[in-house]
Amino acid sequence: MTNLTLSKKTAFEVTANKAHKLLESLKKYEAFKTSSIKDTSYSMKISGNNDNNKLNRFELTYASILTNDEKDLEKLIEDEISEKVYRHISALEVLEDVADLKEAIFEFNVKNGLSSKLNYISKKKEHIRLLESYLLKSKASKTSLSEIVSRLKKLKDSAFERNEDFVFEYQFWDKEQIETELKTIKSTILKYEEEISQINSTNKLTIELFDSSKELLGL
Repeated sequence: MTNLTLSKKTAFEVTANKAHKLLESLKKYEAFKTSSIKDTSYSMKISGNNDNNKLNRFELTYASILTNDEKDLEKLIEDEISEKVYRHISALEVLEDVADLKEAIFEFNVKNGLSSKLNYISKKKEHIRLLESYLLKSKASKTSLSEIVSRLKKLKDSAFERNEDFVFEYQFWDKEQIETELKTIKSTILKYEEEISQINSTNKLTIELFDSSKELLGL
């Protein structure tokens, strides 16, 4: 009976910057490793054909069969099985390490007060885009509300233009106020980014990695 026994994890003390780099490197293999164990899913085609589940299926090329000795042939089959098991173990180890690294970084961010800063930076992106759009549409001279009302009244009173749509442009915001708000948000983001960068480059956390991940990362 073959056991999917994972290797023993090794602990490393690294800066947060290093942890982020290791996570990004491992995530490059995430899709490939997931596909390596996709055969273990219990999903079947509607037709009932479960050929996609190839856990117990092996293919040996004729060229790979170099002998007719039964012991050698048995070893050849065992090697094929071992290789498949190794791929599955490697996939599980990398996928677990990706999840554990994300959790370790999350806990680090909470512990060092970075979560709220990261959240502020993330949620203010659309805010900045909208404020910048306001500024792009700002004009030095603005049409007053009374002018628009006067035009609308004339249209309403006109017997010849009743079927026309009333289209107008009106700068409903204060340009200087928008500029001040935008400056405040951007300066806050810059301040937070500098603080985050400083903490990530100096403060350390402990991470643990399986052998498969260490091999991929060259550790």
